[in-house]
Amino acid sequence: MTLEVPEAAVDIFDRGLAPISVATSAFEIIGSNLWRIEAFAVERPDENAVVGAVALAAELAGIAEPKVHVLALPAIDWVAENQKSFEPIVAGRFFIHPTHYDGRIPWAVTRLAVDAGPAFGTGSHGSTMGCLLALDHLSHHPPPGPILDLGCGTGILAMAIARRWQRCVLAADIDPDAVATARINARLNGLKNFVRVIGGNGPARGVIRRNGPYGLIVANILARPLIVMAQDIKHALASGGTLILSGFTTNQANAVRAAYPRRDYHLARKEDSGGWTTFVLTRFGGRGKQRARWA
Repeated sequence: MTLEVPEAAVDIFDRGLAPISVATSAFEIIGSNLWRIEAFAVERPDENAVVGAVALAAELAGIAEPKVHVLALPAIDWVAENQKSFEPIVAGRFFIHPTHYDGRIPWAVTRLAVDAGPAFGTGSHGSTMGCLLALDHLSHHPPPGPILDLGCGTGILAMAIARRWQRCVLAADIDPDAVATARINARLNGLKNFVRVIGGNGPARGVIRRNGPYGLIVANILARPLIVMAQDIKHALASGGTLILSGFTTNQANAVRAAYPRRDYHLARKEDSGGWTTFVLTRFGGRGKQRARWA
């Protein structure tokens, strides 16, 4: 489903289409004040549901109802297509390349081999790039204590931390394909003893909770779950700990920032890359207790 709306209405339509889609994306239309929203569903959505969702979102946004186009996607192996186009990526001193890459490796870089697969994260996306740049900046003063990569995807961020700092990282994702992919990538990069990958949908329970509080949490997910899990993430982060948030567009940044209020967090750094924003926040308080064991 595709439609075009003003930038200020993007987040409203994103929430409005959520019940009838499995994912949404928004892209600025260059040369205009409009953004293109693409919402994806597994099956053709009910026409009445689409009409109702769009009408309600338009009313809340105070705009005329935009025209919605519903199209079936062609049967394309998107993983294979993505692998063909995946070129090496430089993010600060991180160098990410596909396993088949046999070209020149820059000097004094942290190198990782990651193939495009069914999980999110090869470094090319603006949110992943923002996180890598934030981690590169943190390398001068890495936070103490346990580390959590929440919503790890391919495991690229957990591996970047483990390789750069030689530290253990707990990586978690709700998607079984992501868990399997991250484990494979950790072995491929010789980091299986540093990166532990588990299935998990939040920091409030299970192994993720038992191994906290964390000195560093990286959460490259989406705006809605970051907002919903804000309190759980706060409780999982040690006082004085560092929190890297990404996976949201620039127009969603204010809503995400509001969920992590200034009374609790200091905004230490902000990265913008390709229309996506990354926050580096420090939780107010003293040093949290430091542990380096698995529960």
